[in-house]
Amino acid sequence: MTKYHNKPCEIDGFKLDSQLEYRAYQIIKPIVADSPYVIKRESPVLLLPEIETLEVKLSAVTWRPDFALYHKDDYVPSLFIECKGSETQDFLLKMNMFGRMTYWKKALFVYETRAEAQKSQMAKRKGRVTFLGQLAFDLRQILYVKEEYRGVSN
Repeated sequence: MTKYHNKPCEIDGFKLDSQLEYRAYQIIKPIVADSPYVIKRESPVLLLPEIETLEVKLSAVTWRPDFALYHKDDYVPSLFIECKGSETQDFLLKMNMFGRMTYWKKALFVYETRAEAQKSQMAKRKGRVTFLGQLAFDLRQILYVKEEYRGVSN
């Protein structure tokens, strides 16, 4: 158990932090298998570099999304997927920094239920939000639009 009472698990070599991530992965995997994308566990994204002065040393601020989708021909992630059981102040602060440094459309936030997704701070901040029951549909739409934008049709 973790401090948020999540039950860690493992699937396909991925060590996942919660059952929500596990269920989301089971939805994402077959969709990605039929597309030109690969799913990876992302290394931390640097949001704020380390700052060091004569008096103070502040650690870097990073965020590690749950999953990242890469087009098979790219080295840059096309989409970050973050599964949220609860929104902590730390998470909201990091997402505020992430939203300022890049486009919100590069992230998809997955919640357990429709009610949680609708009342989430990410929805209020115009983030791309979904819930488990809608994840397959939303992910297919996002990947279709990305492929159309690339000029590749399925």
